[in-house]
This record gives sequence, C-alpha cells and structure tokens, in this order.
Amino acid sequence: MPRKKKLPSLDLDKIRKIKRHWIEISFVLALIIPFIAGLVVTDWSIYSDALSDFGTHPGTAGIWSGYLIILAIGIWLQGMQKIEDSFEGVRSHILYYILNVAATSLMLTAFITEIFRGLHGLVAATFFISYMVFIFMYGFWQLESKLKEGAVSVVAGLLLLLTSLLIIPFKGLAIFEIAYVLIIVAWNYIIHKKNRIEKMSKMFLNETK
Repeated sequence: MPRKKKLPSLDLDKIRKIKRHWIEISFVLALIIPFIAGLVVTDWSIYSDALSDFGTHPGTAGIWSGYLIILAIGIWLQGMQKIEDSFEGVRSHILYYILNVAATSLMLTAFITEIFRGLHGLVAATFFISYMVFIFMYGFWQLESKLKEGAVSVVAGLLLLLTSLLIIPFKGLAIFEIAYVLIIVAWNYIIHKKNRIEKMSKMFLNETK
C-alpha cells in the first residue's frame, strides 16, 4: 500500500494557527453578536423572547445564521482537539459521538429557524443537552488524570444543567440561553488557554534540552 504523504511542518503550523484563530474568533462572536442583534431588533425583550428570534428577523437573520455556523465549527474544533489530546479507545468514541451530535444540532439551528417552531425547538434542545453532557463527561473522565481541568469541566456541566431553572421565572428563553452561552464561552476559554500554555511549556522544555 502506498504510504500517506505527511504534510510539511510549515503547513501543519498554518493549519494549527487557523484552527486556533477560528476557535478564538467564534467565542468572541458568541459574546458580541447577541448584543448587536439585540440593539438592531428594537422590540426584542430579554425577558420575554428568545435568542433564536434573531434568526427570523429581516435585519439579523443572515448574520445570526452565519454566527451559529461559525460557533458550531468552533465548538467542534475545540472539542475534537481536547478529545485527541486526552482520550483514546471507547471514551474517545463516546465523546466524539456526543460532540458531533452537539455541533451538528447547533449548525442545524442556523437553517431550521423559529419558522419551523417545533422542529427548531427539538434541534436546539438536542444541542443544549448534548453539549452539556459532553462537557460533564469530559470532565468526569479527566478527574483521573487532570484533577483541576476535570473539576472545572464537571462544575461547568452542572452549572449548565442549573441554567435550565432560569426558564421557570421568565416567559422567554433568552436569559437561560445567555447564561448557557456565557458558561460555555468561559469553559472553552479556560480549556483553550490551558492547552496553549501546556504546549508552549513543552516547546520551551524541548528547546532547552
């Protein structure tokens, strides 16, 4: 069988940089786009509406769909990287499956908008539940080898579960959705930065040997 050609190290570095920048940009957008959309749609209320309403408003539909697609890819890239760095065997396969379900569901919400209310709700709920489970399971299995990272992930997973209680006192879903997004952005930021620091430390140690 012919051997697979290995990419030059320069190309690999470029791919890593693109992935890193995509992840970082996607989570910056997760903080900025909802705020901008809320300013554009003047009759939107954080207490009685949902973020998904931006996907059907003429002034925000395009940017909202693009934002969801970018965020879904960012979540997938970050999750895949962490699985490859931390697990193998059955655990990695389970996490891959859950992550793929979460990222695919989020991307589908860009196309299945509130116009298809029932189907949109099902797809959105699938994302919220599957990504929460992914973070929790990732952290739970990390407790065996990386206690701090595992603990942060388990706590983040539990906080995501608790955000569902915000649906009870408010008519709309926006506050729950915003709390959920803030937690996943914080979790991904902590994990992403930790990963970069570890890689830079390894590079420094290798150079000093």
